[in-house]
Amino acid sequence: MSRSLSELDAVLMVARYGKFRAAALELGVSTTALSNAVGIWSARSACGCSTGRPGASR
Repeated sequence: MSRSLSELDAVLMVARYGKFRAAALELGVSTTALSNAVGIWSARSACGCSTGRPGASR
């Protein structure tokens, strides 16, 4: 993954475009790199975003 692609940028672009492929094309990265970045953000996040409930991943 490119160091210029931050995990937060990845999440925001997927949210903006609604699709991994469209976000990856816009960012100039592979869908795999984008997916990995989102996964890292999710794993590091304490917000519980994967379940939609704050604190659920703790």
